[in-house]
Amino acid sequence: MNLEPDKSFWGTWGKPPRGSGPDAGAVDARADSGPTPGTSTGAAVAPALANAIERGKRRSPRFRCEGNMELKTEGSTIRTWATFTEVSASGCYVEMMTTFPVGTKMELQLGMNGFLVNGEAVVRVTYPFLGMGIEFTNLSQNAREQLDDMVASLNMFALRRAEAAAKRDMVLPPVSEPAAVIDALVQYFETHAALSSEEFVRLVADSQQRSS
Repeated sequence: MNLEPDKSFWGTWGKPPRGSGPDAGAVDARADSGPTPGTSTGAAVAPALANAIERGKRRSPRFRCEGNMELKTEGSTIRTWATFTEVSASGCYVEMMTTFPVGTKMELQLGMNGFLVNGEAVVRVTYPFLGMGIEFTNLSQNAREQLDDMVASLNMFALRRAEAAAKRDMVLPPVSEPAAVIDALVQYFETHAALSSEEFVRLVADSQQRSS
């Protein structure tokens, strides 16, 4: 069965294939259970932080990134190196040509931005020749703290990038009456505790119109 783009066994790491044909579909541990009611079946697009598809059903937010991974499957002594390009507190997406079957257990080490996470995981969804989604199953307290800090750093970076983009996009109208802006701000904060950039632009525009 080919897994639809935004679906996976655990609702997070169903990264869509980039190609088409029999080898581009995903293999999922939920293959015999049918689609989950209420899930989206949109076109195959690369997942991103701003993608809101099924966000409310995910275990935890996922973040785009680029980190290194070393893994060893259960019962094997061969170590494999790969790149993980998405991560959350629950698991990560690994880009690699030689993927492992759903249900494969492994020991792994994640490294990114000075954070190091050692633990165990299991393959939940796989796209042959593209990559696979894995779920963390056994992390020590130290590994959990490292992972939480890694995710928090990505979250902070995303917030700062969004704030910078909002500031670049914010265009204030011409201000001919600065006193009107001050009066409008004073009145606003008499009943509000915070002011968004969009509301500030609207407030400035309205104050200038009233004073003209």
